[in-house]
Amino acid sequence: MKVILLGAGHEGRTTGATGAPNEQSFNVDISNKVADELRKRGFEVKRINADPKPEEIAGDWDLALFIHYDASIYGTGGGFVDFPEPSTDGATKESQRIAYLLRQEYFGTTKIVNHPERANKNTKYYYMWKRISPKTPCVIIECGVGMHVPDDHEVLHFNRPLVVEGIVKGICLAFKVPYQLPTPTLPPAPEPSPVPPSEPTDPSQLALLVTIKDIIWGKGWPWAKVNKVKELLPK
Repeated sequence: MKVILLGAGHEGRTTGATGAPNEQSFNVDISNKVADELRKRGFEVKRINADPKPEEIAGDWDLALFIHYDASIYGTGGGFVDFPEPSTDGATKESQRIAYLLRQEYFGTTKIVNHPERANKNTKYYYMWKRISPKTPCVIIECGVGMHVPDDHEVLHFNRPLVVEGIVKGICLAFKVPYQLPTPTLPPAPEPSPVPPSEPTDPSQLALLVTIKDIIWGKGWPWAKVNKVKELLPK
């Protein structure tokens, strides 16, 4: 079982670095939904806010992922995926491998434009990197420019299932876990109980059947038996 540390950028902050307009609520919503989808696929996920306690992040993880979106400062939309400065990252090969696959799946799924050139010191030296264990691969995703209309505002605010899908697909690809959930197997339908033939309850009907049986099994010519039965049957 792979264990993921999943952080929502700026979550819980009311002063200082509270994020771009509407970013904090986006980060929380997407992080919660990504966590739910990963758990469905067998991952163990620990959700943390922007300032977790030391005991919440202690130990080694298979991945520490932090979700953000960018401020509208570029004049256009687009996002990027980044990893810590390699010289500061004890798991840089794995950080870079996961970042590459997440980048491939996220931008391919959402069609948000990938702008790797936007990686900067705030992502390379993200404040959480020095708090995470050296053996933990670390990745940060800027999902797009949240308040740039129409790109990427339309996707990030009105098609969030696509955002979640792109992130989850990237993580599944990185850890070789199938993205598609297995189809539930329904139990076979019970066999219908045989319905016994109804029996007449009217005494006269029972007597008629007995008489007909006696005629059929009794002595006599077949044509004579048929005529006798015909006489007993209602016209």
